[in-house]
Amino acid sequence: MSARRRRWTARMRRRMWERTKRHALHEAGGAAAPTRVLLADDDDEMRVFLASALRRDGYVVEEARDGAQLLARVCSMLFQSEDGTAVDILVADIRMPGHSGLDVLSIVRGADWAVPIVLITAFGDEDTHAKARQLGANAVLDKPFELTDLRSTMSQLAPPL
Repeated sequence: MSARRRRWTARMRRRMWERTKRHALHEAGGAAAPTRVLLADDDDEMRVFLASALRRDGYVVEEARDGAQLLARVCSMLFQSEDGTAVDILVADIRMPGHSGLDVLSIVRGADWAVPIVLITAFGDEDTHAKARQLGANAVLDKPFELTDLRSTMSQLAPPL
């Protein structure tokens, strides 16, 4: 294993440890940083609606307007960030300009990043769901979906703090 890969692996382990510690601190009644979400959807209305709902639920939400912006943000977290700006969960539309949610899922899992990923799509057929599961998606929601379904999925994967 190269030195760069060892540093990256150590950084990812530290982030997972910090996330675990933050959740334990919250459960013990102490102050903890809120759960961070990276939300990507090329439909502005949908993205703003989902971001607002998640913020009301206590999440800190960062938005990406397309696949290219999502990929740029993910790459900066994976390879450059050492300041703790990584997200706790990623929510992405499957079909977006630039890169699809499946492309980003493949890159994230290829880098061995264990962040939970929820994919949303208006074009959810069996093949799409199977490919998402094969690539390591934690959940796939078909649009239109109930907001309670997203909230339930989010709270199981990364509860708001």
